[in-house]
Amino acid sequence: FYRKKIMDKHELRIGNLVHNADSNTVMTVEELRYTHAMVKYIRSDTGKEHNSLVEYEFLNPVPLTEDQFLQLGFQEVDIYRDAITYQKGLYVVADNGWFMKSGGGHKFNILNKSIKSVHKLQNIYSELSE
Repeated sequence: FYRKKIMDKHELRIGNLVHNADSNTVMTVEELRYTHAMVKYIRSDTGKEHNSLVEYEFLNPVPLTEDQFLQLGFQEVDIYRDAITYQKGLYVVADNGWFMKSGGGHKFNILNKSIKSVHKLQNIYSELSE
């Protein structure tokens, strides 16, 4: 069977959202171990929160979508260079993945590459907003 991109455990932080490779369930990283991550998720059969150890090879990045931007607390603000932009505080992310800082009516690109997954956006935002 086909597996998506395997997560690099060094990119993960506590609180990151990831997918389970087999069920596509979105999970929150609670603890990082040598070969596994402790994750929390809502079980589809019971609707209750569940914790589980999952090997890194079974975790995938969650792609950035409009729903993900909104769930992470970003608000849609405008269209900038043919991309929809979302803002949280001083930081603006375009739906094409470019991350910018807003100030004085201007947007400044602060990364040399685009962000395509939720955990990378969570990590960058966390680092820059400390």
